[in-house]
Amino acid sequence: MACTPEMDLLQEAYASSSEESDSSESEQAERLPQIPSQVLDKFHITPSAPKDTMIKPSFKSWVTFAYLEWRLTRQERVRLDRVVSKCNSIIKQHTGGKFTFRPTYWSELGSPSPLHVSLTSNITFAKPEIRDAFLSRVESSIDESDLAPFQVKLDNQPLVIRSLANRGNFFLILNLEASLKQGHVGELTELLASEYRRLEGKAFYKIVPSLCHVSIGSLVAKPGTFDPVTLNKVLQQCIEPEDLSLGFKATCIKLDRNRESLSVRFPGVQSKLD
Repeated sequence: MACTPEMDLLQEAYASSSEESDSSESEQAERLPQIPSQVLDKFHITPSAPKDTMIKPSFKSWVTFAYLEWRLTRQERVRLDRVVSKCNSIIKQHTGGKFTFRPTYWSELGSPSPLHVSLTSNITFAKPEIRDAFLSRVESSIDESDLAPFQVKLDNQPLVIRSLANRGNFFLILNLEASLKQGHVGELTELLASEYRRLEGKAFYKIVPSLCHVSIGSLVAKPGTFDPVTLNKVLQQCIEPEDLSLGFKATCIKLDRNRESLSVRFPGVQSKLD
């Protein structure tokens, strides 16, 4: 069949579309305007409905959770993809292909998700007014402190840990640098614990600063079928440390309230609860 001028134009327009689709999509994604943090924070926690709407809990509680948030760039996700893929390859060889870590910085639908450094476990309150009073006290305490924005630097050696809350959950993590745990992070965890004690007259389970980390992968396994101690030895032997240059600047702490994430800025950035 002879090519018409119209077909030539179509060929010029679309001949290379399949070859360049990946790069063009990436370029388009980079050019898209970022969603304002106020919108992302407003819908921070995905809504969920109980499986049986006829079952009503006998006790209702209000929970908050404090953390440092890290919103990754595309380049940072690419670097983490390389780390997780390398770890999964080693773990598959060691476990016969039974276990694979799922990256925590991608949602189940494939959209980017932020990572975080936990500063508390879940803090439960009997009334929402008490929870809101705690949030206000934390805001005032930070506003009156000498805290300032700081750089969160991560270690380059990935490790596997078991969840403290569920023995069947495991995480692939990057530790925080030791100096950071003893400094800014330790100060924040103590501030949060102190404000809770003053309000409730008791202590909650405080995160130990030395255990603070960023989870970059997760998996579920039956207790006894997955040995993190042995796997860490294998990872340390097989993975040569490289300078990943991963980290972020912390300008605030985040606190969850219902499905919303609130920001408490450090002095000099913005001294109010957003």
